Amino acid sequence: MSSTISRKEAGVSIRRAVGRATRLSTPALVFSNQAALSDIREGLRRWQNWIYLAVESVKNRCRRTILGPWRLTLQMGIFVTGISVVFGQLLHTSLREFLPYVAVGSIVLSLSSADYSSGESGRR
Repeated sequence: MSSTISRKEAGVSIRRAVGRATRLSTPALVFSNQAALSDIREGLRRWQNWIYLAVESVKNRCRRTILGPWRLTLQMGIFVTGISVVFGQLLHTSLREFLPYVAVGSIVLSLSSADYSSGESGRR
């Protein structure tokens, strides 16, 4: 008997080894819905952490300004009011009807722009 094995035998043994490895590692790769839901529940229960991190982030970002975190709020309020007054007059629309749409639109645009910018800076 020779100690060498044929290609066919080698292929069978490789397939068996891969099959065993796949069976062993498959449960680790399967995503459990229970684990995901548990993780989401745990995150929702820790809402105090969200608030703390948000406040600290705003404090750190606005540390050296005189108005502090209110600068962002005042800036958005002045912008929304100005745009609403000017374009409300141009479009012959009352401020009461036009202002909510401008406010929601600019807040959503500002948030999405900030998310995009922070995502892009993380890739560098």
